[in-house]
Amino acid sequence: MSRANLLLIEDDRELALLICQYLEKHDYRVVHLNHGNRLDGLPPSTHFDLVICDLMLPGLDGYQVIEKLRQNFTGPILMMTARGEEHEQIRGLEVGASDYLVKPVSPSLLLARIRAHLRQSQNNALAEPANLVDGLTLDVATRSARLQGENLHLTPAEFALLQLFATHFRQLLTREYLFTHGIGRAYDGMTRTIDGRITRLRRKLEGRGPLTIKTVWGKGYLLTHLEQESP
Repeated sequence: MSRANLLLIEDDRELALLICQYLEKHDYRVVHLNHGNRLDGLPPSTHFDLVICDLMLPGLDGYQVIEKLRQNFTGPILMMTARGEEHEQIRGLEVGASDYLVKPVSPSLLLARIRAHLRQSQNNALAEPANLVDGLTLDVATRSARLQGENLHLTPAEFALLQLFATHFRQLLTREYLFTHGIGRAYDGMTRTIDGRITRLRRKLEGRGPLTIKTVWGKGYLLTHLEQESP
């Protein structure tokens, strides 16, 4: 198995150095950023298997960094911070963190959490492509989807959304549900992020097969057949 690539976002240079040295000793590759705004400086082709992110960062804080990461990154994100209040932990998980560790964290515990999350990611990746609905095939390993054998060329965010629709075929899903489960944070009642993603996803589906995403005004959306009416 190839070595896992980790991203550490931590502004405490001494702590970051210790973590990097410890994890590299256990055969991980680690890239370190010490500023929340430096995420955009990474090459577009950079791939990480897991991210460790502090909360109190210069520039974008940890919540903002995780929200930014979750636009394209579907792997585990561990939030590691001295802020241990319950509301902070809840918010961290709502914005998309997979786990929340309160400092000080022993190196052995951090390593154990990393290994556990990477194992889970690997198990998910080994899942067989599933033909869920009328020629729609979802491959969790590659985060790709095919309709009638044709690649839909989805972004990770679009794949997550389509996976929700496919596993709830012909079921009405509210914007709140899609936002919480598709984006990974609580819906604020205002943002229209989901609407834009659904519009783009609908365009990719239509013309390639019998499926579409229908809008039920004031209620939500559902994946259904083109010829069928919304309930």
